[in-house]
Amino acid sequence: MNWVIVPTNFNTATQKSVPLWVKGRAISFYLTVLFGSFAVGGAIWGPFTRTHTIGASLFASGVAMAVLLVLAKWFR
Repeated sequence: MNWVIVPTNFNTATQKSVPLWVKGRAISFYLTVLFGSFAVGGAIWGPFTRTHTIGASLFASGVAMAVLLVLAKWFR
């Protein structure tokens, strides 16, 4: 469900926040980052989960997300 709702909201936000003359470029960049992050995330968390438990993987990814959210405040 999250893979449907979050990208849909980001897609809508991207389309509403850019001028018409760059809308296609903005959407293509957004989709490249979105699907690229799925691939990179799978490449990172797949081997981690293979060597650890699923619970450890979910915990580590949650900690990583919290740290990255804190860093996002400093690096806008």
